[in-house]
Amino acid sequence: MTFAPFSISSGIVALTSLDYLGFGLPPPTPSWGELLQQGWSNLDAWWIGGSVVLAMVITLMTVTFIGEAVREAFDPKLHTTYE
Repeated sequence: MTFAPFSISSGIVALTSLDYLGFGLPPPTPSWGELLQQGWSNLDAWWIGGSVVLAMVITLMTVTFIGEAVREAFDPKLHTTYE
């Protein structure tokens, strides 16, 4: 249960880094890695790379927070009381 958010996050980061290096999805498919590469090659348009980084941060934080909420909801130690 707690491993799922981290595996999803690592999969997103791995796919983005492979796309950035040119080893990911085929060229007509849009991806965050391709947008990062375009932003790096065109530094005058900083919003291209900045929007991708912002979208990745928001997505990865959301996945992590949802995973943490699910873990906390199913925590058996939270709902036990000792008398």
